[in-house]
Amino acid sequence: MKVDILSDLHLDFYYKPHLTISESIASFFELVFTDDETRKVGDVLIIAGDIGHYNEQNIEVLKIFQKKFYKHIICVLGNHDYYLVDNEAKYTFENNSFKRVEDMRKLINQEKNMYCLDGKVIEIEGIRFGGADGWYDGSLECWLAQN
Repeated sequence: MKVDILSDLHLDFYYKPHLTISESIASFFELVFTDDETRKVGDVLIIAGDIGHYNEQNIEVLKIFQKKFYKHIICVLGNHDYYLVDNEAKYTFENNSFKRVEDMRKLINQEKNMYCLDGKVIEIEGIRFGGADGWYDGSLECWLAQN
């Protein structure tokens, strides 16, 4: 099994107004994933946080990645995946970053062979993958101080 890993995609910065999302992604990420067709992509793509600022765009792009390149996609979320970057996001998620994350995790986990981990372990072809979000709330220090 071949595994590729990327982080800090910030997908919303790669959209070009004159192209569809699919065309925008192909124009940038096809070179990243295939290196002008000289590089074979892996079976699994791990995305280690900061997918993008908009859940619907994120899931659409992840579906494109899966359709064009990868059989399995595993994600953990980073600090930018918690951001509410505009008034629409603040309204939609009731000004609560954790509601946005819950929605993103649900969108990813409902797709076949797509996983958004946060303290979970999954197994693919006998290989175990574990992951947790990169957002640190300080709880470990509190726990250590009490024990």
